[in-house]
Amino acid sequence: MGTPDFRGAHIVYICLYMLRKGVTKILLGFRAILYWGTADFYHALVK
Repeated sequence: MGTPDFRGAHIVYICLYMLRKGVTKILLGFRAILYWGTADFYHALVK
């Protein structure tokens, strides 16, 4: 009730972080995480 909206502050912080670091850098990192995650999953299936 009296607690501040931490979710809204978190979203603002993420937006500022993305502007600072560069959206492309984050997207590339996210794609790399997805790629390695699926690669590990694939290797687990093959074994």
